[in-house]
Amino acid sequence: MEQFELFWAKKKTEEHGEIYHPLLFHTFDVGIVARELWKTGLHKAIQRFFTTELGLSEQETIVWLSFLIALHDTGKASPAFIRQDQKAQEELRKREFRFRPVNEKCPHGVITAYVLADLLQTVSKDDFLRAFGRALGIAVGGHHGTFSGGAEAKPRQRGGEEWENAR
Repeated sequence: MEQFELFWAKKKTEEHGEIYHPLLFHTFDVGIVARELWKTGLHKAIQRFFTTELGLSEQETIVWLSFLIALHDTGKASPAFIRQDQKAQEELRKREFRFRPVNEKCPHGVITAYVLADLLQTVSKDDFLRAFGRALGIAVGGHHGTFSGGAEAKPRQRGGEEWENAR
């Protein structure tokens, strides 16, 4: 199994075993759907609102929103989430991914908020994304209706350097 297949977004159990939808594929799917919804399902007035408020062209707005929406499940590439799947956990341990003891649960959205905020604030050359990286991370991470607010994912929940590199 390829490493990217061990990070899953969706899985279900059937008679012949578990079926996984890899996180990477889910990320692409969601980004593409976001672009299509912009083009076919979003009223022009709402499109104008986003482009005006973001100060971007329509094409730039589509790209950024699709990108941010696509990353909504980034927190699933974490020890806190992967603990739900013993097989994936064992395979990742073989590849030297560490799983530190954790007493409390951490929703993947909280990890997404932390990771995305950190990414936008540190690697972006765009002033808007650097300035609002934390708020955008919280908004995207709150896609299940639970916003992290001031809560942060602890290092043992989000994982170390090997997890950062995988994300």
